[in-house]
Amino acid sequence: MESSLYKESPQHSNEIASIIWQKIGSGISGDEPGIIPEVKANKKNHRFSDHIPALKKRTKNIRPIIVADMETVLINETINESHVNEIHVPYAAGFLVVNPGDDIDAKHDHEIETYFSEDHHISLIPSFQDRSNRMLLDFLERLAAVVTAKKDIRTIYFHNFSRFDGILLMKYLTTIGCGKYYFKPLLRNHRLYELRVYKSNKLLFRLRDSNNLLPQSLDKLAKVYVHN
Repeated sequence: MESSLYKESPQHSNEIASIIWQKIGSGISGDEPGIIPEVKANKKNHRFSDHIPALKKRTKNIRPIIVADMETVLINETINESHVNEIHVPYAAGFLVVNPGDDIDAKHDHEIETYFSEDHHISLIPSFQDRSNRMLLDFLERLAAVVTAKKDIRTIYFHNFSRFDGILLMKYLTTIGCGKYYFKPLLRNHRLYELRVYKSNKLLFRLRDSNNLLPQSLDKLAKVYVHN
């Protein structure tokens, strides 16, 4: 009974990719996902200052963030009798809330929330793809609960999000999560910089790529920033 709720879409990867690009095209701008705002002419007369105004001091509190990651395995997807694709399917996901001033070295393992496809019994959800979908649903639902409870958290970072995790999450949101979650991507030069995720037309969180801030592999970053 439970497995029927998390069936993978019958569409193949190339069809899903087409749907994703259609959604990107419809949601590329606008205050609400998929809605392009009406552009009105500004009839006000602009007045230009004859001097350079003094800069105002702005104090901005550093907000907590969430760092997250997903792990995948390759499985075969049969397109037809003569064509089989290898696709990445998530089997694990996790995240950690990081507050300003936190000593990352002092964090305990239990503070990292983890989700696994194999947490769901194979007798209840026989298909690995369905167990993966259920895991992603649990993962997103928990992220939504955390950011709803902590209003100052709005940004979640994945490393290499632009080229990997972001693509997988867009596939999930386009197929299984469609109707419950909506997304609006920020793209430039065919690169995904940000994915805004909405629920009931309200912004839940922004997914961004920490690789844009720290362009190194996680292995190298760990050696530089984590003390032994």
